[in-house]
Amino acid sequence: MTIRKKIIALLMAGVILPVLIVSVVVINQVRADAKAQFEQQSQSEIGYVDALFSMYLNNLSENAAFFARANAITQLTPGSIESYVNKPSQTMTPLNNSALEKNAFELMDDFGQTHPDLAFIWLGTQDKGYLQWPNGKNADNYDPLSRDWYKRSINENKSIRIPAYRDAATNAPLVDYVHRFDGKEGQFGAFGVDVSLQKLTAMLATVKFGGQGYVVMVEDTGTILADPSNPKNNFKKLDQASLPYAQLENASSLQDIEFNGDNWFASVYTSPKLG
Repeated sequence: MTIRKKIIALLMAGVILPVLIVSVVVINQVRADAKAQFEQQSQSEIGYVDALFSMYLNNLSENAAFFARANAITQLTPGSIESYVNKPSQTMTPLNNSALEKNAFELMDDFGQTHPDLAFIWLGTQDKGYLQWPNGKNADNYDPLSRDWYKRSINENKSIRIPAYRDAATNAPLVDYVHRFDGKEGQFGAFGVDVSLQKLTAMLATVKFGGQGYVVMVEDTGTILADPSNPKNNFKKLDQASLPYAQLENASSLQDIEFNGDNWFASVYTSPKLG
C-alpha cells in the first residue's frame, strides 16, 4: 500500500470510526428512550383499561346485590320456584308457574331487556328451585345446590365473583357475580348475573397499544378470559394458549418475547381491585 493510500485510509478511519461509534451510541439511546417512553405510556394506558373493566365488573356485582334486595325476590317462599331435579331437559315455563315465580321472572325480563350486555340472570333456592332469564331449557336433573356458584355465595353477605366456567345448558364460557338472598318463611338462595367471554373479548378488542399491541385478560386462576388476538384462547389456561403467554414473568417491567417469529414487548399488570 502506498503512502498516499495509507494516509487516505487513516483519514477515513479517523472519520468513519467515530461516526459509527456515535451512531451506535445514539441508536441505542434512542431505542432505550423509546422503550422507556412506551413502558410509561403502556402502564398509564393499562391503568385506564383496569379502571374501565373494574367499573364494568363492579356494575355486575351491584346488579346482583340489587336483585338480592328486590321485593319480587325477597317475597319468595319455599316451593314457589319450580325445581328441575330428577327431570329431563325441557323448556321452562316461569310465566305459567306460581305467581311469585312469575313476578320474579318479569323483574328479570324487564332488567335483561334494558341491559343487553348480560348473558343470563338466574336464581337457585335452598329447596332446589331454579329460575333463569332468558327463558330456555333446563339441563337434565338440574340441581342448583350442587353448583359451584351456589356453594361459593350462599354463606356470604356480599356479591361474589365466580371463576369462569361453562354453562351447563349452553356450554358457553361465562363470568358471574352471585349474591345470597333471603325470602319469606325461611326461604333463601343465591341470585346471579353474568356476561359471556365473547362480550369481554369484544370490549378488549377496542384497546390498542402502538400499531398492533393488545391486552389479554387473565383470571387469577390462570384462565384466559379474553384474548382479542385469538378468541380461541378464551377459557384456556395460559400454558395451553396458542401464544407463549405463560413465558412472561409476573413483573410490570417490559419483557422481550417472541411471537410467531416477531419480537414483542410485553408486561404483566395485576389489577389492585380485581386481582
